Amino acid sequence: MREADRFIWSLLYSTINNMNNVIARIDAAEGSQEKKNQVKGQAKALRAFCYLNLASFYQFSYLKDKNALTAPIYTEPTTTNSLGKKRASLEEMYTLIKSDLTDADQLLQNYSRNNKDKIDRSVVNGLLARVYLNTGDWANAAASAKIARNGYALMAPEKYKEGFNDISNGEWIWGHGQTQEQSGESYAFHFLDVSSSGSYYYSFMADPYFKDLFDTNDIRYSLFSWDGLPGREGLLRYAKFKFKANLIADIVYMRAAEMYLIEAEAEARNGNVSNAVTVLNQLKSARNANVYSGSLAQNEVIKEVLIERRKELFGEGFSLSDIIRTQGTVVRKPYTDASGQAIQVQVTIPDGTVKTVNGRGHTIFAFPDQSALFRTADIICSQFRRKRLRIIRIYSLVLIFQESRCIYCSGFFALLRLIRLKNI
Repeated sequence: MREADRFIWSLLYSTINNMNNVIARIDAAEGSQEKKNQVKGQAKALRAFCYLNLASFYQFSYLKDKNALTAPIYTEPTTTNSLGKKRASLEEMYTLIKSDLTDADQLLQNYSRNNKDKIDRSVVNGLLARVYLNTGDWANAAASAKIARNGYALMAPEKYKEGFNDISNGEWIWGHGQTQEQSGESYAFHFLDVSSSGSYYYSFMADPYFKDLFDTNDIRYSLFSWDGLPGREGLLRYAKFKFKANLIADIVYMRAAEMYLIEAEAEARNGNVSNAVTVLNQLKSARNANVYSGSLAQNEVIKEVLIERRKELFGEGFSLSDIIRTQGTVVRKPYTDASGQAIQVQVTIPDGTVKTVNGRGHTIFAFPDQSALFRTADIICSQFRRKRLRIIRIYSLVLIFQESRCIYCSGFFALLRLIRLKNI
């Protein structure tokens, strides 16, 4: 198991064990029943969140094979002397997840949080919406998503350009606030932020073809620019994430936009295509994008929703899980024209000079036997590019996950690092 995998696995199960201890002991603790319900509800929701990530990343799609074995289930406190359990099936794990979230929804019905770091019923229903989407329960996915986003209006177009760094954003349902005194998790922005002078790495550059998915009037289109800095000339910046002025940044876990997309996809898959388009276009309109007016064939609408997920949720940790969930494929190609020549782009270098350079997309490596190709990630990590020799030594089908590693780090991996028991 790789170091990153071991860290994620250990963090998930240590958090699960913490929640198991809370759930096992809270009823006998001192305090009001209202407070006990809050603590138990949040503990069950956080346990469900951990198992949802295990189910999403440690096996293929539930809709492909719900009896496939994934990871062990523990619902009682354990110690280092406890015997390990066998792997559970996806069906067994999702049964527990749904049970925990349903219980949490009931336990938190009288709870009102004082900040969005904490789990309330909106968060619980957002997690339920993800679960129902994964398991093909389309009606419940749409219903839960609608409940989760209630009261969280889509942000104004210009707000989208402010950097996704502030938990007070009215569209955010759940996040992790940072302060100057406690800002360690802001470090993720050194990878995500590709435009602030204080950002260290500028790692997460966009696939040049990604830009073509956006209408030019879309507010998100304005976030693209070709990099002109030495060593990065011709890479495509997508300045969605930006540090605040003091080089800290809050972390987003869940937004209303995701819930609109879940609702739209679920409605489309359930055959309610007109409803799906209506919901989808609400989101598109909020981004100043052209509304969808194409074919109402079910597959075409689903395809459009999935493309919108890629556009809207860039860098928030959903790409790999969407590929697994939909049994999708990953298509990579070099940034070249019909004749195979590099496409030219204009960049502005530090002295203000405008020059023409080759646009840089996916670097393609041939395996030693020339039988296959390795293509770099959907978000191009320039740090990996500096370590090509190390990457080239990896010859296995695990590369399908390696290509999404940047997304994994920026969303899912960073989010897991932020789990704290203080959330309850």
